[in-house]
Amino acid sequence: NDPKTVVSIDGPVSVHTPAGTPAVLPETLTATTIDGKKKNVTIQWASVPSSNYASPRQFQVEGMLADSDARVEAIVTVDPVQGQVYISGLTETKTATMAGTAPVLPPAVKASYTDHSYKDAAVVWNTVDPALYKLPGQFAVEGMVVGTDLKAKVTVVVTMDPAKPNLALKATASATHAQGGTAMHKNINDGADPASSRATPNYNNWPNFGTETAELAWSTPVSV
Repeated sequence: NDPKTVVSIDGPVSVHTPAGTPAVLPETLTATTIDGKKKNVTIQWASVPSSNYASPRQFQVEGMLADSDARVEAIVTVDPVQGQVYISGLTETKTATMAGTAPVLPPAVKASYTDHSYKDAAVVWNTVDPALYKLPGQFAVEGMVVGTDLKAKVTVVVTMDPAKPNLALKATASATHAQGGTAMHKNINDGADPASSRATPNYNNWPNFGTETAELAWSTPVSV
């Protein structure tokens, strides 16, 4: 091994900067070579989005060398500027939709500010996977608000479309195997949503492995 090879870089580095101003990271730092000697090395810092400096926060930036696997971290603290107001919190909200229908997410959430005021803040929500609202239940969606790294959050409650009743409740259930025998078949479509496989009543095919099937049969024709 080359005795001049860098094995570590002195760090982490702490840097402060006022909000709205990009941090000035050191161009060189002291490093230790494989033979235990010290030398100054030029650091290549990862790029930082300008949005990171929009409001007070703290984040890390990784630095590296062109000819070594050694890494160093800079801890950047974005300090508040006296007289300026920043978002200090975002109120979580809730909305509802019917199964199979994409939810309409609120265009804004209530934001609290460091001057103790409250205003509506526009949100860019993450894309919602249609599988999340295919069936009744609930899920959360996060979104981005300009001027803060805090995440907006909305809880979506998915309900059954009253025009599309749960047809399974009117069917007769059967299965190729059930832990509790045929008496357990009725638990397949009793409308309950057990919290776990150990909750009762429930249906399960323990201890069988491999393929097992469950079947629903209606006494009259139905449209699904």
